[in-house]
Amino acid sequence: MHIIKSRYILANYLRTHEMEHVNISKLRSLQYQIERAHPTIRVDISIQSLIASVEECPQMFVWDDEGIAREKDSSEFFTEEYINSVFNSRIPQEIRQSVIDLLV
Repeated sequence: MHIIKSRYILANYLRTHEMEHVNISKLRSLQYQIERAHPTIRVDISIQSLIASVEECPQMFVWDDEGIAREKDSSEFFTEEYINSVFNSRIPQEIRQSVIDLLV
């Protein structure tokens, strides 16, 4: 069993949807899609995981009235190279691309 933390979901989703906010409803939808496609994966979108994501990556994520969004002037952290090296490298290679495809 592999657990994917919310910061992975946030980083990949907000990289391709930069003007959007991510709310819990959208996160649950993404969680369902990933877990359905990969039964050996669990996606942690608990409030504790979301809080940790924003607190540990304040240069990337910010709370707003609609959920979580990209921090203003954070584009350097949302490059494909940065996301791949910091976040995606922690996902098993055999499932990495198919999970990313579900997030974009």
